[in-house]
Amino acid sequence: MSWKDAAQLEGKLKHALNAFNWAEAQEICDGIIERVKTDSVTLPELSARELLHSLRRKRRFELMTQLAGALLQSGLRTPQIRRQYAQALIDLGELDEGLKVLQSIIEDSQVPPKEVGEARGLTGRIYKQRYVNNNDPYSPQNRDNLERALNEYSQAYIDSGKKDLWPGINVVALAERARRDKLPLVGLPDASAIAREILEALD
Repeated sequence: MSWKDAAQLEGKLKHALNAFNWAEAQEICDGIIERVKTDSVTLPELSARELLHSLRRKRRFELMTQLAGALLQSGLRTPQIRRQYAQALIDLGELDEGLKVLQSIIEDSQVPPKEVGEARGLTGRIYKQRYVNNNDPYSPQNRDNLERALNEYSQAYIDSGKKDLWPGINVVALAERARRDKLPLVGLPDASAIAREILEALD
């Protein structure tokens, strides 16, 4: 069976999500997942990415993990699909599982630099979330979380040629958080300088 109806499925899912009809969205995804598991033809990547993007826009993260997991098992293991799977895991609070997926992207020599940067930024997000969740700035382990978050965001910002602004914004926010929490982190980025760079880029 082919996926000639892929565009139609995308439209049906968007319609159900825009109508906040979660039951219908679940039914549509269940049908797609069943086909993904049994069809000898792989769902086209562009359609897969669009389906996952639609689910993410409406914060249907559990459905995202179900669909992305099935896609990965079917052999559709592109960096974008793996990254979207990791994003959904992070949003569900499955930080350890999300980190494993992101590390597999970063360590894959075949992954384009853009996706490596995205994976590094999301890795920073995981360590940032761990720092916030632990809520203990005086714990050595938690200081390590903040330092790792800063390093990952900084690397993503630098590797993009300072064109991807979202990791840079996080560097600024976390550097200021470290100063506010009086953390003795070595070599903190110059938050003011990075903030000026970002403002200039926006202008």
